[in-house]
Amino acid sequence: MNFDVNAFLAILPQALLGWAGVFLVTFVIILVIWVLNRVTGRKKEDGSGEK
Repeated sequence: MNFDVNAFLAILPQALLGWAGVFLVTFVIILVIWVLNRVTGRKKEDGSGEK
């Protein structure tokens, strides 16, 4: 098995771009879930007992 350093360095920017995309999509999904929970979450009752 031969490890070609020049080939590794040539593909590295594309690999890093791919990993950046993975983390970006993960962040967007977490952000959307957080926003949906804030918008559609249960309201806290104030405890005043008024109906």
